[in-house]
Amino acid sequence: MKNLHHHSRRHIFAAILGFSCLVIVLTALLLTPRHEASSHLLTPPPAGLSMTTPETPLSYSPILTWDTDDEAVMYEIEFFTKKPGHLSTAKNSDESVFRTRSIYQNAYNAPLREFAADQLGSRTEPVYWRVRALDFNGTPYTPYSDLAVLYTSPDLPPMDAPVLTAEYGGRRGETLLYPVYTWIGQTTAASYEVAIYAVNPEAEPDAVPIETLTSDMAEIYDPQAHYGSAPFYWRVRSFDGEGNPMGQWSRVRSFRTDPADDWQERFDAVNAYIRTHVYIDMAAAIPTQDGLLPTQYALDGLHPDANGKALMGAYVNSVWPGVKAAADQELEEYESTPQDGAEN
Repeated sequence: MKNLHHHSRRHIFAAILGFSCLVIVLTALLLTPRHEASSHLLTPPPAGLSMTTPETPLSYSPILTWDTDDEAVMYEIEFFTKKPGHLSTAKNSDESVFRTRSIYQNAYNAPLREFAADQLGSRTEPVYWRVRALDFNGTPYTPYSDLAVLYTSPDLPPMDAPVLTAEYGGRRGETLLYPVYTWIGQTTAASYEVAIYAVNPEAEPDAVPIETLTSDMAEIYDPQAHYGSAPFYWRVRSFDGEGNPMGQWSRVRSFRTDPADDWQERFDAVNAYIRTHVYIDMAAAIPTQDGLLPTQYALDGLHPDANGKALMGAYVNSVWPGVKAAADQELEEYESTPQDGAEN
């Protein structure tokens, strides 16, 4: 009987080579320009769209939601002021009165006053909308959803503050050392301000932020690490094009990062084991400052951005022939060495 470890090692190396080929194929596919969705898309359309009736309307400034698609990079949404006679689920409609694809989460604050003012508050002439998911290149990879009906009422308060979506549960692996703040933004906002506090500003109105960040989109990476035994608090408000605050501050949310004390030693132990085999030292690909990943290559100080990944890719290509030869040699030596429990 052959040793099982022998087979496992061979399978691992085969998987690595197969994965490399897959990456090349996928890269070629991603770089191929595409502009319109196929009429035979296999990925299901977005589901779980917000539904309303004349008895259960939304405000004139509603937040529309649908089930998230983990593969989506962005979404495209269309609105209609009357029910279209015919719609293709694979193409945009000439009958739509408003369309945008600047949506990076499964929620959207619809600016109905801009294109559906006559339908606002009507119990007989609702607005209709649908949504589809787009990939990194902006290419639709799902069909459009079914039409959703949107009734509105002047009796409901409009959206007057961002709605926070990032929620850190406090369990291991859920809270980031460098937090990423996300929220549902107001469509007419030109920018946002994120304030971070050491105390709850709702309980202590005179609290002064320990950090303030600005963003022109509904998310931002915090360049500062926040950790300790006490929680931190954050909230967001919107600004118009003139720099004036819009509406109110969002509700406050809290988070706490208190690292599982020997975490660096644990990382070192894993890295030390990896270095006992053939490996590619990705840290050598990006110039560092005192061992820290510069923010110009990784905005959050941890995950490389596009320019950081470009350096990593170039480095892998430069060392790949030598690394592959070394890995082949290591595998050959392993296979020629009797293993514990193996038969001669």
